Amino acid sequence: MSVLGFYKEKEGAEDIVALIKGDPSGFYIEIPSRIRNRMEIVVGNRIRCVVKGIADKMGGPLTEVNQEIVWEVVGYWHELCIPPEEVNKYGFKKNSYARLILKSVIRGNEEVEI
Repeated sequence: MSVLGFYKEKEGAEDIVALIKGDPSGFYIEIPSRIRNRMEIVVGNRIRCVVKGIADKMGGPLTEVNQEIVWEVVGYWHELCIPPEEVNKYGFKKNSYARLILKSVIRGNEEVEI
């Protein structure tokens, strides 16, 4: 399927593993360019996703989360902000990896499946 000329490899949600960046006052993950371009993600959009779990640099599991959450794109158009309360709740750490299943983009009152 192609949306706005950008190819989507498979139907349904996008499963990604993303490096957690930033510092305790502002952790974030970078949205892959293939997804943010295709879905025209900009600052202020929110992303509905399932946080499957957290792994260390070597890919070893640290925690299993399995929670659906909504995070906002804040600051820069490619940074999905992890709220401080969820950093503490799930034990996110800089330079570990989050496995996410991106489900939809929310723009105002409109929600579009990824």
